Amino acid sequence: MDARRTLLVGLGMVVLAAGCKAPTDLNKPCNLVKKGDGGAPYNITEGEVQERLKKHPLDFITFGSIDCEDLTCVRDANYPGGTDPNAFAQGYCSGVCNEGSKCSSFDEKMDKDKTTALRCRPLLLDEATLSVLCNPNDPATATNCQSVGNTQKPFFCARGSSDFDAGL
Repeated sequence: MDARRTLLVGLGMVVLAAGCKAPTDLNKPCNLVKKGDGGAPYNITEGEVQERLKKHPLDFITFGSIDCEDLTCVRDANYPGGTDPNAFAQGYCSGVCNEGSKCSSFDEKMDKDKTTALRCRPLLLDEATLSVLCNPNDPATATNCQSVGNTQKPFFCARGSSDFDAGL
C-alpha cells in the first residue's frame, strides 16, 4: 500500500510540475548600470540616458544589474523615462535568446500587451563582429567580450523593434 501511495504522489508531482511555468524575471524592472573605474557596476542616471536620446532613439543594454537573474537590463527606445535627471535610469530584465524564440515575461498580462510584450531581437553587434571581439583563441579579447556580456549572440529579449543600440 505504501509503495502504491508513493507512486501516486510521485506521479501527481510530475503532472503538477509539467503544468507549472518556469519562474523568470524577464520584463521585471531593473536599474541600468555601467562599469566604474574599479570594475564594479554603478547606476546610470536618467540624465545620462536622456542626453544620449537627444541624438538618436536608442536601445540600451547593460550588463551587471543585480536586479536581474542574468544580470542583463534593457531599455528600449520607446521606454517611458523618468523626469528627474538624478534618478537611477530604469529598464527591464532581459536575457540572451535564440533568434525566433519566444520570450515570456514574469507576468503573462505583459505578454498580451503590444507595448510590453518581449520578442527575441538583436541588441548588440552582428554575430561576426561579436566572434572577433570574443575570440576564445585570443586572451586579449577577454575584456572586450566581458563588455558585451560574454556572449557571441546579439539576440536578447526586448520590447519594441528599434535597430539602434547605445551599448552601455
